[in-house]
Amino acid sequence: MTTGAPPHNSSYTGIRAPPRPRRRAHQLPSRLTTCTSNPKLRALDEARAAMNGTTSAPAAGEKPHAVCVPFPAQGHVTPMMKLAKILHTRGFHVTFVNSEYNHRRLVRSRGPSAVAGLPGFRFATIPDGLPESDADATQDTASLCYSTMTTCLPHFRALLADLNRRAADGVPPVSCVVADGCLTFSVDAAAELGVPCALLWTASACGALAYHHLCLFIDKGIVPLKGHSLVLLSPLYRDQFDES
Repeated sequence: MTTGAPPHNSSYTGIRAPPRPRRRAHQLPSRLTTCTSNPKLRALDEARAAMNGTTSAPAAGEKPHAVCVPFPAQGHVTPMMKLAKILHTRGFHVTFVNSEYNHRRLVRSRGPSAVAGLPGFRFATIPDGLPESDADATQDTASLCYSTMTTCLPHFRALLADLNRRAADGVPPVSCVVADGCLTFSVDAAAELGVPCALLWTASACGALAYHHLCLFIDKGIVPLKGHSLVLLSPLYRDQFDES
């Protein structure tokens, strides 16, 4: 687990400067989604309320601190980075969490300045649970999904605790977690810390609807398809099946 040093450069990790925030950009986008029927996931409403000042707010003069953690694949990192930049332009202190593997690839390809960040926008890392490698290649998605689901909780929990211990360094306490919808360990870590957690769905709205109706598909015999079986269910929905 690492955290970036106080940044001094003027760009986000080599990505173009943040766009001008649109109206209501301080609110969480509509593509943020959560499974509110699962008692473990109370994320979206609480996070919206916290970010709009209707729950416990940071102390006077203290920035809210959002910890943004994407699933470690390009199609997930890019949308999370866009959301993180919007939050930063709206006054949030942001900690953007990469996997150690992706962090090393970024440093090799763009140099250390790529992860220096900006004032109030820092980078941190946690291990993804796969064997260490310096290969400049895309990781196996299935293995990555399983390893993040089964190994990342203690590392992310430790990172949140470390961030909260760094008040003397000018880092405000963590106010909320904004995580990829695939990273359900973040919900547990945020709940332990007592802060809201919002889940960002980075795929299509059609995909989100399919996931939310999975229970119905199984009840009607549509899933699994004939000759196939359900190998793994996301923890987002596992409780619903356990209760049935």
